[in-house]
Amino acid sequence: MSVVPKAGVEEAIPPWMKLAWSPEIEREIYKDWGKYYSRRRREGNAMHCYDKAFDLAPDDFMTLYYRSQTQRKIGKTHAALADSKEAQRIAQRSRPVNNYSINLEICDALYELNQFENAKAELHNNTRLFSSNKSKSFEDRLIVVDENIKDACGNGLSPFILENEKLFNQMSEVLNIERNVDKCPLWQILKEQEKCDVLSIPEIEDKLLSPREIARRRRAFDICNQVYMDRSWTDVLFLKNLRTNPNILMEQCKKSNQFVGTLTVKQYEVVRQFLKMIHARSPMYFMRYKKSANKALLDKYREAVLNRVQYQTRRNMNSVLRIVKRLRAEQNLEKLSKYVEEVMGDYVR
Repeated sequence: MSVVPKAGVEEAIPPWMKLAWSPEIEREIYKDWGKYYSRRRREGNAMHCYDKAFDLAPDDFMTLYYRSQTQRKIGKTHAALADSKEAQRIAQRSRPVNNYSINLEICDALYELNQFENAKAELHNNTRLFSSNKSKSFEDRLIVVDENIKDACGNGLSPFILENEKLFNQMSEVLNIERNVDKCPLWQILKEQEKCDVLSIPEIEDKLLSPREIARRRRAFDICNQVYMDRSWTDVLFLKNLRTNPNILMEQCKKSNQFVGTLTVKQYEVVRQFLKMIHARSPMYFMRYKKSANKALLDKYREAVLNRVQYQTRRNMNSVLRIVKRLRAEQNLEKLSKYVEEVMGDYVR
């Protein structure tokens, strides 16, 4: 039976892969390439090399340790914690001695997962296991965790809870509804709700937001990025808009369209993940409390801002009414309808 050769030109094989290396040497080669790519911020290639090295030696805990560090760089903290714990298990099985680097990696992963209580407990345990300079690393991290807990649960929390007590109750009800999932068949649930139980694919109702709510969310998004990213907040907004930009995601480009779309979505998710980490360490309510600890002064500034917004809104609406009256007097119905649609569809700030 003749073998049909493959069409086209196959991918070039690197010279070092043509030699018959032993599994141990090949594992070290892949591991070194993973370190190189990780230093060059090419985490995708680094993860591929670490996976190859781990397939060759599943008992090599240092490969898992390096892979955990790389996954933390791209915001995959859950996977990084799983790798570091697996590395700790393998290391203790091969040699019953506590590994300083792996234990430190576990503490860092717990901290980046915003599990401050678990991270603090783990750090306390390691300060008793190690001594001298090794213990100093855990003690320094313990100081940072204590300060983060103090910021999140300090004096700025009480005014925030009093101000948003009703919102907490609403969110609690929403979370309870999402948590209590009805396991009955779909047709039975629809029948109890007196809805059509014949449709195999139920219609998903789109949640319509008012222009004011859309503007409020947009403003809250901008404020959050301005607080934590400073002057780089425009870059975050630019990256967010790139995900749906037709000038980037062109349907004519069959090969690059999907690649660029996936790349922008992944990079934006990485940025959002790191923003959540920063927010957990220093919440927005603490930043506001720190900015103005005097409540009377804070209320005074807020009232002044609201008065300016109210005054500007009144001026804008008077201007709109004058234009509408002028267009009605001119009986220019086409231009009038377009202008009214534009005004009613946008939120006047």
